[in-house]
Amino acid sequence: MQNLYIVYSPFHLLTAYILANRPGETGDNHLIVLHANCDKWLQSNVLRKMFEDDCTWKKVNVFRNWLNRKTSFRDIKPQIELLRGQVSSLGPVNEIYIGVDNDIKSQLLVEICGKTSFRRFDEGIGSYYAPEKRTWISKQWHLLRVGLLRWQAGVKSDMQYNVSNIGSNKAVTYDYLYKPELLMRPSPNPVGIDRALVRQVIARVTQDVPLYRELEEQDALLFLNSPFVELGMAKLEEEHKILLALANVAREKGIRFVYKPHHLENADKIAFYRNNLPETVLFECVDPVEILYNSHKRLKYVVSYLSSGLLHADIFANQDIKAISLVKLYGNNSDENYTEIMRRANVFIPNTIDQLQDFIKLDSKGAITHV
Repeated sequence: MQNLYIVYSPFHLLTAYILANRPGETGDNHLIVLHANCDKWLQSNVLRKMFEDDCTWKKVNVFRNWLNRKTSFRDIKPQIELLRGQVSSLGPVNEIYIGVDNDIKSQLLVEICGKTSFRRFDEGIGSYYAPEKRTWISKQWHLLRVGLLRWQAGVKSDMQYNVSNIGSNKAVTYDYLYKPELLMRPSPNPVGIDRALVRQVIARVTQDVPLYRELEEQDALLFLNSPFVELGMAKLEEEHKILLALANVAREKGIRFVYKPHHLENADKIAFYRNNLPETVLFECVDPVEILYNSHKRLKYVVSYLSSGLLHADIFANQDIKAISLVKLYGNNSDENYTEIMRRANVFIPNTIDQLQDFIKLDSKGAITHV
């Protein structure tokens, strides 16, 4: 039995690692990483442990720039043959696990392995609901790309490629999800990832790993930002007003306000916040926030717009972490289905900044406990 896991992100690696360590899991597990900057993942002690665990992975293959946008036409076939050679060395693959089911490269890899179906695993909020965003023209372009890559790879099967939204791939046989009860799309076979297994696996890989002092010196409120200002979805003044309210209520509560930037945020904007948010700690790490939930017991609140990290706080944490979504405080209108998923996941959604501050002020579980 040969199981192949294809990952694109640290969160994918985390979920794949948990699934590969299920009790009764038979056969050999192999890992393929398709990410240009995955070397940065090794800056995390926990991710390095998962990445290098030869008890979990029989073989790990990393393809940093496989069939990316800069790949020239003449390089397509050599890159396909390089991967085909690596996959062939594994022997016949029985099951393939993928997070993003509309990624063309992953789907091509399924066919290269001689398969026409695969299993899908949790990759965040998009696994529960993902509206159609690609236009008709975009879909036609992707279909042309699929045809070119399949021709270069010499693969022919009845597998149907997904060039639409995440979650609509007809080649999927199972969905492995942390909270299948939140699904707002059809699923062939939803399977819940066991919570006890999650905590057992995370406890093992975080054992003896140094904690981040930013989250351990005192009780903390962690803010996970997104590049809304950079994308033109919010104004800097609007976002700064919300962050200032969070920083002030954290100070009044006697807890630390920790700002975790998104990797796409502008450095000038981050510098502005560093100088204009009182007593704010800028915190950068490559760990999925779910790992931080489990290992940092003084983390009391996690706040974001619609980050997937809000959904699973109660799955990964050993303590009670309050998850707060700011979806109603930004000027842009979000799909109401996303908001409904957050509500069903027990995420607090304030309608005003006053509600946000009152929720934190009046929450007794965020009591002051200084070192």
